[in-house]
Amino acid sequence: MSTYLNNLGSQTVTWKYKTPLKGSVLSTMLNGAISPGIYLSNGSIIAHGSGIITNFAGNQIILGQFEAVFRCVSDNKTVHIGTTDTINLATTGGLGTIGSASPYIVMSYTWRDQIVNYIDFSFKDLASINSYDLVIGKAEFTGPVVTSIDYSTASHAPVWNNSTNTLNVYGDIQTAYGLLGSHPIGTTYMQHYGQPTPSTLYGGTWSLLYNNECISFMTEGSAGATYEAEIFDDNVKDSQMQGHIHKLTDSGGGALTEGASGASTRWAVSVSATASDTYQCKTGAPITDGTNGTPRTGLATKPRRRIVRIWVRTA
Repeated sequence: MSTYLNNLGSQTVTWKYKTPLKGSVLSTMLNGAISPGIYLSNGSIIAHGSGIITNFAGNQIILGQFEAVFRCVSDNKTVHIGTTDTINLATTGGLGTIGSASPYIVMSYTWRDQIVNYIDFSFKDLASINSYDLVIGKAEFTGPVVTSIDYSTASHAPVWNNSTNTLNVYGDIQTAYGLLGSHPIGTTYMQHYGQPTPSTLYGGTWSLLYNNECISFMTEGSAGATYEAEIFDDNVKDSQMQGHIHKLTDSGGGALTEGASGASTRWAVSVSATASDTYQCKTGAPITDGTNGTPRTGLATKPRRRIVRIWVRTA
């Protein structure tokens, strides 16, 4: 039986008795324990449709007091930061006024082993937002002028509301994993006609799949009484028609003759009803049956369909 005096497996104890507590160690231990995001605005739970931007007159973005948790850039650490003053990003923040080309107001934190190290603020377009950014909000413009702030994609972290005993969850993006975290590399996306591309919606780099093959999709399946097996692999399955035969009516008494187009009997075989001869004919393109319209023909058998694009995220 081992005892507390035996160091089995070269153990590392965090923290050992009388070990000084370092901020870098604590931040590493807390990484992932607390969801990154913006938690409070001026000491209060963030209400639906609101955020920490208190003024945007003249396209100058001013932030109120806030509490936020950051997943640090390029390191496995989590840091909590709070402010006690307002911040004018245009002047004291050094960003100038915000423009429509980069309408997202974001902040991030890069871990450095030094005391003087604070939040980085920036204005970005959607494609430039990375997985460490906390989205504060998006400036909405009428012409060149900011007229409102959209908080639907703000990184408002889930917060327990003691008044309603519910979890406040707002916006499409809830944590610092942000606009990219919900769509990691390898995610596939189906785009319908008239809808935005995934890079427009979520940022990142996306590539088209199968866009030169003009193919339909179906699920895999095993062979059954009336079905063929479909194997899950990367091979394009050849087009085909269900096996069938064309019936020729034996009218007796003569050679194979072709009736007029649209006639009730398209082909007629004039031999005796008891003849054992085998007749072959060439089947041409289908013609109308007079009821269901002109048949559509082409290189492949296809169902009625809409065309979509399939994307995969690559970066």
